[in-house]
Amino acid sequence: MLILLYEQLPSLEDSQLGDAKVALANRLIGDQAFLNESDIVIAEVRKFIDILTAITWNRYRKSNSRETNKLQKDRDEIKTHWNSK
Repeated sequence: MLILLYEQLPSLEDSQLGDAKVALANRLIGDQAFLNESDIVIAEVRKFIDILTAITWNRYRKSNSRETNKLQKDRDEIKTHWNSK
């Protein structure tokens, strides 16, 4: 199993989340999200999905960043504690 450790999540563009927009539109809105029974997402739905994914992604990036910083501080504290003994 490969485990990758990152300081923070990648940007929304780098995350390749855009590849899932059609599936998100289908799961959230259903057949009404598409033009004439095709895979083309209606402009308003696409804008909604863009806004929703951007807000959600930024929330998780901030949360991940805060948690990473806290873990770094805790690690430094433990290291200092062990080195002082």
